[in-house]
Formats: sequence, structure tokens, C-alpha cells
Amino acid sequence: MKRIAVGSAPRRLIWIVLAGGLAFLAYQVRSVLPPFGLALALAYLLDPIIRWLAGRGLSRLAALAVTYLTLGGGTAGLLLFLIPQLLAQLTELAADLPRLIWTLEALLTRLEAGYTRTPLPEAARQAVDQGLRDLERTLVQGVEVALAGLGVVVTTAFSLILAPVIAFYLLRDIDRLRLSALDLIPEQARAEVLGLLREIDAVLGAFVRSQLLIAGMTGLVSALALFALGLEFALLLGLFIGVTNVIPYLGPILGAIPAVILAMAESPGLAVKTVVALTVIQQLETAVLQPRVVGGSVGLHPVLVIFAVLAGARLAGAPGVLLAVPVAAVAKVLLLYLHRWWRAGSRG
Repeated sequence: MKRIAVGSAPRRLIWIVLAGGLAFLAYQVRSVLPPFGLALALAYLLDPIIRWLAGRGLSRLAALAVTYLTLGGGTAGLLLFLIPQLLAQLTELAADLPRLIWTLEALLTRLEAGYTRTPLPEAARQAVDQGLRDLERTLVQGVEVALAGLGVVVTTAFSLILAPVIAFYLLRDIDRLRLSALDLIPEQARAEVLGLLREIDAVLGAFVRSQLLIAGMTGLVSALALFALGLEFALLLGLFIGVTNVIPYLGPILGAIPAVILAMAESPGLAVKTVVALTVIQQLETAVLQPRVVGGSVGLHPVLVIFAVLAGARLAGAPGVLLAVPVAAVAKVLLLYLHRWWRAGSRG
């Protein structure tokens, strides 16, 4: 059968159309993508460990089995230790919620009475009143979003269960999948494409591993600090602080809110101590952990990070916030590559 030759320009057009079609398809089925995204992230994190074990004489499948058994056993042991305490704290929190709400309402009533008796210029009082109304509206919207987000818990749990299964098959066949992907790249461009992918891998790997380490350390230290202060539900609050810490800039603020509210329900003095403790932890993370652990692995200016986070929130909500920095880091690698390519072409 005679093969039809296709010129470079039509070939590029075909690739652009295919890429556009795949992007459109991904958008249409975006609701089913989270477990696959988690599976890719898990496979990305575990592949170096499996390759290291395979290099010590184990087969790929045996290395995969050892990794999964170790990870599964460690996770099960941790859950057996943590879940009873978390459930106990959640049960206690649910039972104590009416008292906490009543205490907060009484505190707000006292603050309102003190504010009413304080002599203020009319313009200043109007500005304060408007600020309080805005705060009330924001809090109500936050509660509505939190209640609406309860359904996300079920979806997240499903993703967490399904992701390791998908990741297992990806890790088992990863070499064959890589070879299939290489076949799609023209032979004369493979070395350049592989070099670019190695740059992206280095940036993403350093970012993901360092952020997970920092989040875990911050959550643990926060839980210990809250426990030392005598705040109830310290383990639960520390876990929440660690999870939200992966969100750049906004995460520490979001993570501290429940702890400060619960401390305020106990006493204003405990709330002040909680704010001071969490602020000190955050400053130590920023000044010590971030430079030492993350260093210059991503190399993004803080202004670019803030812009990426806000843009991610606008485009994709909570997932966009989480993915904003790694996507921006990959975009930086691609832009630097295009810049090098353009300069090389202009010299030629």
C-alpha cells in the first residue's frame, strides 16, 4: 500500500487539532478526572522508590508489591492510631458545638455593647458598621460554601480509594507506556523532548516532595503547640493546618481560622496565645523550612506565585489553587525552552 506523504505544516495542523480535541474531551469529562489526577501524582511520587528497589535486584512487579505493602501497612497502622482519636475529637466537638456557639454569641454581644458605648466620629462609625456587615456576609457565605462542600467529601473519599488502584496499573506498565509515548515523537526530536521532560520532572519532583514534607512538619508542630496551650481538638486542628498548608499564602490563614475560633470560644486570652503560636510557627516555616527544604527548586518570584494562585482560583476553584504553583513552574520551564529555541534560531 502506498504511503501518503504529509508535509510539516499539515502535520502541525493535525497535531493542533488533536490537542484541541483532547482538551475539549477532558473538559467535558472533568468530573471523573480527579481519581486519575491523584493516581498520576501517586505514581509520580512512588516511581523513584520502585526504580531504586528494582535496581537492587528485585523485579519491577516485586518492587511494586513491596512498595505497596509497606505503604499500605504504614498507612493502616497510622490510621489505626489516629482514627479513634480523630473520631473521639469529632464526637466531642459535635457535642460541644452548642456551648461554643453560645459562648461566641455572648462574646460578640459584649463586644457590640462596648462598641455602642464608645464615642466615635460619625464617619468612622459608618465605616466600622459597613466593615462589620461585610464580615457578617462573608461568614455566612463561608458557612454556605462549607455546607455545600460536604458532598465533596464523598467524591474525595472515592478518589482516594480508586487512585491507588489506577496508580498500580500505571506503575506496573510505566516502561511500556513510556515507549508508546516515545513512538509518537519524531525520532529527530526525541533527544530534545526528553531533555525538556527531564527539566520539568526535576522542578515538579522537588516541589511536590518538599511541599509534602513541609506540610507534614507544620501540621505536627501546630498540633503539639495547640496541645501545649490546652486547646481542645489539637490533633484534628493540626491535621487541618497541615492539609491547608499546601495552599500557597492563603493556606496558613485558612488553617488557623478554626483553631482561633475554638480558642476564642474558650477565652480571649487563649485566642491571643493561639494566634501568637501559629504566627510564630508560620514565620519559622517561611524563614527556615521554605528556604532550606524548597530552596530554589521552583524559582518563581512571590508576585508570580500570588498571581498564579489567584488565577488558578478564578479558573478552576480549589483544584486550581492547589495546582497553580506547579503549573506555573512547568510554564516557566517551557517559556525558558522557547526562549532558548528562539535565540538559537535567530543566531542561525
